[in-house]
Amino acid sequence: MSSAAAVIVGDLSKWARRLAGPLALLACLLAAPAASAESVLGIPCEARADGIRECVADGAGQRVPSWDGVPLDVDVFLPPASIEGPYPTIVYLHGFGGAKSGAEVGLAARGYAVVQYSARGFGASCGLVTSRLGGGCERGWSHLADLRYEPRDTQHLLGLLVDAGVTDPRGIGVTGTSYGAGQSLMLATLRNRVAMPGGRLVRWRSPNGTPLRIAAAAPNWPWSDLAAMLVPNGSTLDYLKRNPYGPRIGVPKLSYVALLAAVGGTLNYFALPGTDFGSDAYGWVLAFVAGEPYGDVHRRIVDEIRTRHSPLGIDPRFKVRPAPVFANAAWADDLTTPTEILRWRNAVLAKWPKAIVDVYLSEGPGHPRAAITGSSAGLTRLQHEFWDRHLKGKKGKPLGIRTVTQACDGAAARGPFKTRTWAAQHPGEVRFRDAAPREVSGVGDPVNGALTDPVVGVVSGGCATTGASDAPGTATYRLPPAPEPGYTVIGSPTVRARIDAHGPAAQVAARLWDVSPNGRQTLMARVAYRPRTDDARPQVFQLHPAGWYVRPGHVVKLELLGADQLYVRASNGPFTLTVSDLELRLPVREKPRSVPGVRRPAPPLARTGKKVPKRQLFVER
Repeated sequence: MSSAAAVIVGDLSKWARRLAGPLALLACLLAAPAASAESVLGIPCEARADGIRECVADGAGQRVPSWDGVPLDVDVFLPPASIEGPYPTIVYLHGFGGAKSGAEVGLAARGYAVVQYSARGFGASCGLVTSRLGGGCERGWSHLADLRYEPRDTQHLLGLLVDAGVTDPRGIGVTGTSYGAGQSLMLATLRNRVAMPGGRLVRWRSPNGTPLRIAAAAPNWPWSDLAAMLVPNGSTLDYLKRNPYGPRIGVPKLSYVALLAAVGGTLNYFALPGTDFGSDAYGWVLAFVAGEPYGDVHRRIVDEIRTRHSPLGIDPRFKVRPAPVFANAAWADDLTTPTEILRWRNAVLAKWPKAIVDVYLSEGPGHPRAAITGSSAGLTRLQHEFWDRHLKGKKGKPLGIRTVTQACDGAAARGPFKTRTWAAQHPGEVRFRDAAPREVSGVGDPVNGALTDPVVGVVSGGCATTGASDAPGTATYRLPPAPEPGYTVIGSPTVRARIDAHGPAAQVAARLWDVSPNGRQTLMARVAYRPRTDDARPQVFQLHPAGWYVRPGHVVKLELLGADQLYVRASNGPFTLTVSDLELRLPVREKPRSVPGVRRPAPPLARTGKKVPKRQLFVER
């Protein structure tokens, strides 16, 4: 009899061990793998018609106490009884404001144990008011992906399953979407460590002492720096090894911050304002929604979010090589932009060149503007193959970078384009220069702002299209029409310019458009940038990555505004901006000289406009 089967039958196996001789042998035979599982972690199991054994908690008496006693609503799905354990195990972590779901249950038929649970403070894990009636929920509020709480909950559950003989300690994987994706990346970064309440990292062991580690992670739409995701300052450059948040607090994504606070706090459990600074969701939101001036409190919030609620803050020097990762994101995702995974990937590979960080960027699925219900060709198959390689030991090679362009305005998606490195995705570059000074004083056309807002304009499905007229108070630049056969933007468009900014609340919102000959324009990329106000040197920033085919005759248009409303918050204080000596660099899939106007990429620039020092430049080996 397998050890996994003996544990799964729970009370029956305990009874059997008390007997001697023939009765003990008979009990083992009855508990052979062909028999249905009775319970896992105290949760009753039943066999489905397809053979998968589902152990679904009732959200009340069958909850599993976490490491600090907070009751968690957990489901476990086991392979058919004919497959002997212990099993490679995948934990699925849900999105913000959600609860446990059956997104990955089908993997049980492929020989995996699948675990899903509601994160603390959500669903029946103390989120719903009715779930707090029993003991254990006094401090069971959401800690907003604090590495000392939510990731540790996942580690604790996995440790229990290893000790129960259900989970193979050599085959542990984590996955999730959005909120759960960031936690998946956190667990991949922690790998074989667990965070104590004071923040100290110690070796991860099961309650019975078995050493554990994450073998692989497959986050869907992940974030790596929660502060940069929610209050961006536009400081990331995708060719640098490290991209710290920077000295200036950025610009809140107002539509998303307000939505997440409303969705997360309506039916779930958040700490009362002022009771726990490390998880004070309401206090954080109120502080940034109020806008400038930003002071010590805001800097303290940013520091808290970056150090304890972000994968990049766990181990800034990556002393331990992270687990293999296969992440996917959408070009049009205005919340967890592709910048998030690329920033983490650079930092990891700069320290661990042989680490595995595979990335798939496409037109969906993702947060709006992207379509939540969208699909990426072959993604499910690629994820299954990834799990098989890293959790079952099957042969295969890393995927590297795989991209598929957006399909908007009648254009077909192009790709997949497969390369080993991110730089190889864009061997060419289209450059544009305009030295004339332009004044930026307005927020553009309010209709365009509403149509491009990811929440208000959710119906766009990633293809936000508006009229192409230029709004007063904006700086607008038009490139020459694309020649035959067009070119394919794959990467982060880079802007270098002198920005004469006056006022501590100054901000620059950049939008990149594809203007059709019919006078309509579709949004390709955007970013919110907090400029320096010294005007001593040129400034360099990048828009979030785009995957876009510019058809012959179409015009690429760069629009600079004083705020990208309704998407980001307009500044409270007045400011003036003059932009001059502008250069726009478009990274393209086409090779130099293969299309008129496509050149060899120019040397990368530091944020000050100077050449990037070699020690800071990220070059994949």
